[in-house]
Amino acid sequence: MDMSVVVLVLVAGVVQSTQAATCGVANSYRIIGGTVSTPCQFPWMVFIYNSYYSKMCGGSIIDQTHILTAAHCVLNTDKATNKTYTTPPSGIFVYSGTSSMDISINLDGAIKRNVISIAFHEYYNPDPIINDVAVLTLSTPIVYDRCHTPVCLANGTKTPQMATGCKAMGWGRTIGYSTGPISTNLLWVDMPIASDATCQSTYGPNFNGKNFCAGAVDKNICAGDSGGPLVCKESDGRYYQYGIMSATQGDCHVPNALFTKVSSFLPWINGKTVG
Repeated sequence: MDMSVVVLVLVAGVVQSTQAATCGVANSYRIIGGTVSTPCQFPWMVFIYNSYYSKMCGGSIIDQTHILTAAHCVLNTDKATNKTYTTPPSGIFVYSGTSSMDISINLDGAIKRNVISIAFHEYYNPDPIINDVAVLTLSTPIVYDRCHTPVCLANGTKTPQMATGCKAMGWGRTIGYSTGPISTNLLWVDMPIASDATCQSTYGPNFNGKNFCAGAVDKNICAGDSGGPLVCKESDGRYYQYGIMSATQGDCHVPNALFTKVSSFLPWINGKTVG
């Protein structure tokens, strides 16, 4: 995934549908150690391509015109100068509607949308990693159907550690951070949530209470997965997004990737999706 996960090493118009969609409903019918998703199993999932910096990322549909992702997916930091550069909206493309992604070919079922504006957190910092969240506004609205529905957003009434049935999904690398192959099929993996104490000891100053850790040995996110969601299934049968993939360690086979905590940024996210 990484997109460049910030590996710490850092990891014709469409008429807007008036159809209501229930959020967080998965369809029933590689991430490191992942399982291949069935077609449109996770219909909120999108593939994001940053053409300016050749970054691939994940993201989630939160309404018909907005995509939630990580700030580092739309920015690029020059480590030599420590300057951060913003990608213009014209350089970001969002693909949706299929679990199979290879942007080098024409994909059956894949819908490509342009981005007209990018909002990344005004206090984002790559080192230490702080406020790694962004919202993309699409040029044409999404028409909800079996392969396009929004994810629910966790509201903070439960901590990630209290959630169960958590999964991450993406098209990122399946072996190693920089040398492994990119998956053309959407993969998902079960993600155990670590304690805040474990996350603190793993990431030091990169842990700030507005993020959390998840993942196990050989079952984790990797380069190309950044910006994608960590979702957990609640008692109502729906999936709620608790995290945004932000960073991982080393070659991605170690546990405890770092996720931005969605509930900590819910007011900010809601403010960027009004209008």
